[in-house]
Amino acid sequence: MDGSQTGERAAATAIQFAKDYTAELIVLRVVKTPMSYVPATPTGSGGPSVIREYYDNSQKDAREYVDGVVARAKEERVEARGEVVRTMVSPAGAIVGRARSEHVDLIIIGSRGLDKPRRLLLGSVSAAVAANPSIATLVVK
Repeated sequence: MDGSQTGERAAATAIQFAKDYTAELIVLRVVKTPMSYVPATPTGSGGPSVIREYYDNSQKDAREYVDGVVARAKEERVEARGEVVRTMVSPAGAIVGRARSEHVDLIIIGSRGLDKPRRLLLGSVSAAVAANPSIATLVVK
Protein backbone atom coordinates (compact mmCIF):
# COMPACT_ATOMS: atom_id res chain seq x y z
CA MET A 1 0.00 0.00 0.00
CA ASP A 2 1.46 3.30 -1.03
CA GLY A 3 -1.33 5.76 -0.27
CA SER A 4 -2.00 6.52 -3.94
CA GLN A 5 -5.49 6.50 -5.44
CA THR A 6 -4.90 3.07 -6.97
CA GLY A 7 -3.35 1.93 -3.69
CA GLU A 8 -6.55 2.93 -1.91
CA ARG A 9 -8.61 0.93 -4.41
CA ALA A 10 -6.24 -2.02 -3.89
CA ALA A 11 -6.71 -1.71 -0.11
CA ALA A 12 -10.50 -1.73 -0.45
CA THR A 13 -10.28 -4.73 -2.81
CA ALA A 14 -7.96 -6.60 -0.42
CA ILE A 15 -10.25 -5.96 2.53
CA GLN A 16 -13.24 -7.27 0.57
CA PHE A 17 -11.34 -10.37 -0.63
CA ALA A 18 -10.22 -11.13 2.93
CA LYS A 19 -13.78 -10.69 4.17
CA ASP A 20 -15.27 -12.86 1.42
CA TYR A 21 -12.74 -15.67 1.92
CA THR A 22 -12.30 -15.35 5.69
CA ALA A 23 -8.61 -14.77 5.11
CA GLU A 24 -5.98 -12.95 7.10
CA LEU A 25 -4.91 -9.66 5.55
CA ILE A 26 -1.32 -8.44 5.78
CA VAL A 27 -1.02 -4.76 4.93
CA LEU A 28 2.53 -4.02 3.81
CA ARG A 29 4.22 -0.75 3.02
CA VAL A 30 7.81 -0.59 1.83
CA VAL A 31 10.00 2.41 2.60
CA LYS A 32 13.02 2.49 0.29
CA THR A 33 16.20 3.80 1.83
CA PRO A 34 19.32 4.81 -0.08
CA MET A 35 22.34 2.53 -0.14
CA SER A 36 24.58 5.49 0.47
CA TYR A 37 24.29 9.16 1.16
CA VAL A 38 26.23 11.87 -0.71
CA PRO A 39 26.02 15.23 1.10
CA ALA A 40 24.71 18.20 -0.88
CA THR A 41 27.26 20.53 0.73
CA PRO A 42 31.05 20.17 0.44
CA THR A 43 31.39 19.76 4.20
CA GLY A 44 28.32 17.57 4.53
CA SER A 45 27.18 19.65 7.48
CA GLY A 46 23.70 18.79 8.61
CA GLY A 47 23.20 16.30 5.81
CA PRO A 48 23.13 13.07 7.79
CA SER A 49 20.70 14.46 10.35
CA VAL A 50 18.41 15.83 7.63
CA ILE A 51 18.32 12.54 5.74
CA ARG A 52 17.79 10.61 8.99
CA GLU A 53 14.88 12.90 9.88
CA TYR A 54 13.40 12.45 6.40
CA TYR A 55 13.46 8.66 6.67
CA ASP A 56 12.19 8.71 10.24
CA ASN A 57 9.23 10.80 9.05
CA SER A 58 8.71 8.46 6.09
CA GLN A 59 8.65 5.52 8.48
CA LYS A 60 6.17 7.30 10.77
CA ASP A 61 3.88 8.25 7.86
CA ALA A 62 4.01 4.67 6.54
CA ARG A 63 3.13 3.27 9.98
CA GLU A 64 0.16 5.64 10.33
CA TYR A 65 -1.11 4.72 6.87
CA VAL A 66 -0.77 0.97 7.46
CA ASP A 67 -2.47 1.26 10.85
CA GLY A 68 -5.35 3.12 9.19
CA VAL A 69 -5.86 0.38 6.59
CA VAL A 70 -5.70 -2.29 9.33
CA ALA A 71 -8.31 -0.36 11.35
CA ARG A 72 -10.62 -0.22 8.31
CA ALA A 73 -10.19 -3.97 7.80
CA LYS A 74 -11.00 -4.67 11.44
CA GLU A 75 -14.15 -2.55 11.14
CA GLU A 76 -15.18 -5.04 8.46
CA ARG A 77 -14.37 -7.91 10.85
CA VAL A 78 -11.30 -8.93 8.88
CA GLU A 79 -8.30 -10.35 10.70
CA ALA A 80 -5.52 -7.97 9.70
CA ARG A 81 -2.05 -6.88 10.66
CA GLY A 82 0.23 -4.27 9.24
CA GLU A 83 3.94 -4.09 8.60
CA VAL A 84 6.33 -1.41 7.44
CA VAL A 85 9.49 -2.71 5.82
CA ARG A 86 12.60 -0.65 5.15
CA THR A 87 14.69 -1.87 2.26
CA MET A 88 17.72 -0.85 0.25
CA VAL A 89 16.76 -3.25 -2.55
CA SER A 90 13.84 -2.90 -4.90
CA PRO A 91 10.40 -2.46 -3.30
CA ALA A 92 9.10 -5.25 -5.54
CA GLY A 93 11.78 -7.61 -4.24
CA ALA A 94 10.88 -6.72 -0.67
CA ILE A 95 7.17 -7.31 -1.33
CA VAL A 96 7.69 -10.67 -3.02
CA GLY A 97 10.24 -11.76 -0.41
CA ARG A 98 7.90 -10.92 2.43
CA ALA A 99 4.99 -12.65 0.68
CA ARG A 100 7.07 -15.81 0.27
CA SER A 101 8.15 -15.82 3.90
CA GLU A 102 4.52 -15.43 5.01
CA HIS A 103 3.28 -18.11 2.54
CA VAL A 104 0.86 -15.61 1.00
CA ASP A 105 -1.68 -16.94 -1.51
CA LEU A 106 -2.47 -13.65 -3.24
CA ILE A 107 -0.82 -10.25 -3.51
CA ILE A 108 -3.15 -7.35 -4.23
CA ILE A 109 -1.31 -4.22 -5.36
CA GLY A 110 -2.26 -0.93 -6.94
CA SER A 111 -0.90 0.15 -10.30
CA ARG A 112 0.50 3.65 -10.14
CA GLY A 113 -0.97 4.33 -13.58
CA LEU A 114 2.23 5.31 -15.36
CA ASP A 115 1.69 6.26 -18.99
CA LYS A 116 2.88 3.66 -21.51
CA PRO A 117 6.21 5.33 -22.49
CA ARG A 118 7.27 5.85 -18.85
CA ARG A 119 6.21 2.33 -17.88
CA LEU A 120 8.21 0.93 -20.82
CA LEU A 121 11.33 2.84 -19.74
CA LEU A 122 11.03 2.71 -15.96
CA GLY A 123 8.92 -0.32 -15.25
CA SER A 124 6.79 -0.30 -12.14
CA VAL A 125 6.67 -1.97 -8.77
CA SER A 126 3.34 -3.59 -9.58
CA ALA A 127 4.65 -4.99 -12.89
CA ALA A 128 7.72 -6.41 -11.17
CA VAL A 129 5.57 -8.01 -8.44
CA ALA A 130 3.15 -9.42 -11.03
CA ALA A 131 6.08 -10.93 -12.97
CA ASN A 132 6.78 -13.21 -10.01
CA PRO A 133 5.59 -16.69 -11.07
CA SER A 134 5.19 -18.22 -7.61
CA ILE A 135 2.45 -16.01 -6.08
CA ALA A 136 -0.77 -14.96 -7.77
CA THR A 137 -1.01 -11.16 -8.08
CA LEU A 138 -4.00 -8.93 -8.67
CA VAL A 139 -3.08 -5.46 -9.95
CA VAL A 140 -5.83 -2.91 -9.31
CA LYS A 141 -6.05 0.14 -11.55
